[in-house]
Amino acid sequence: MNYKIASKSKINEIHEKIKNLKKERIFLIEDVKTLEIAIDYKLKPIALLLTENILKEHKELLNSSDIIEDKIFIVSEKIIKKLKQLKTNAGIIALFKKKKSKALPQKNRFFVALDRVQDPGNVGTILRSAISFNVGKVLLSKGCASVFNPKVVRGSMGAAFIQNTEDNLDLKETLEKLKQSGYKLFFTSSNLGKRVDNIEISGPAVFVFGNESKGISNEVESLGGTWIKIPTKNRFDSLNVAVAASIIMYEIFKKKGS
Repeated sequence: MNYKIASKSKINEIHEKIKNLKKERIFLIEDVKTLEIAIDYKLKPIALLLTENILKEHKELLNSSDIIEDKIFIVSEKIIKKLKQLKTNAGIIALFKKKKSKALPQKNRFFVALDRVQDPGNVGTILRSAISFNVGKVLLSKGCASVFNPKVVRGSMGAAFIQNTEDNLDLKETLEKLKQSGYKLFFTSSNLGKRVDNIEISGPAVFVFGNESKGISNEVESLGGTWIKIPTKNRFDSLNVAVAASIIMYEIFKKKGS
């Protein structure tokens, strides 16, 4: 294949899209592994800007994909440095459009809700665990790190593409509707409530995880829910929210027999 050199207007166009990733619901990829996942998952490409070295090294990947030739452009390292959002970049600026969110899954599955979880690394890890433990949907409140944040995309190892999500939500309103439709709410805490390994789940449920330092908001807490905790020994501080979420998702995954 013969690839075009990116024009100034094309670079400016991409630059504008990068400024509005969340608004335009676009994933920005800057490494080979995540690019491979996006291609494998058949996300719709907007544009791929690649250095000549990357093109030579990964020509087989590009030739075997469904990405049409006119979506791929050659750029210099200088342009990559101008456009990149992460500290480390492999010589790739790839933009992909998010697929539409799926319909609500069957009710025997469970949801995870994030209440103002702000660290992109935490959100990325939670999305990665959610895929592994068959979470039906991850709900992200306003104030959460965006699923379109490049650090979330990289940290999720591609789970941001695959996991069913809804973001920028009024979480109290969303949870209230779910509760009215039969979902049981579980609030997670470092020291309150029942041990997660002792709870019973007979129907649809949502597990809520709060902000790294402030926990679950008063607004969400006012909805009423069952408080649960992870039993630990020699406690000196609470677990990191992504670690706690992963442990709880695994416990529920076991209980659901999924």
